Amino acid sequence: MKFLQFLVIFFAVFYLVRLLFRALLPGLARMMVKKMGYKFSQQYQQSTHSSQPETRPEGEIRVEYIPPQQKEKVSASPNAGEFVDFEEVKVKKE
Repeated sequence: MKFLQFLVIFFAVFYLVRLLFRALLPGLARMMVKKMGYKFSQQYQQSTHSSQPETRPEGEIRVEYIPPQQKEKVSASPNAGEFVDFEEVKVKKE
């Protein structure tokens, strides 16, 4: 008998939750779409506002990016010895 009572309550709660989701989910989805549209329009307005070129007098130069300087190569350890560059020479045999 307790098992039958449990099943009845379980299915009643299941259908009640299902009805609530059917009633509330479209409203929640609409609210989320509006919020995302608002955020998108705000980002679009910021990007169009900031991308307008500045008016500068003719001939003025503006550097916007300076690449970082490369570090000098680390020399070999003092115990490595001296290295000599050489060129291989081929001798013709007659």
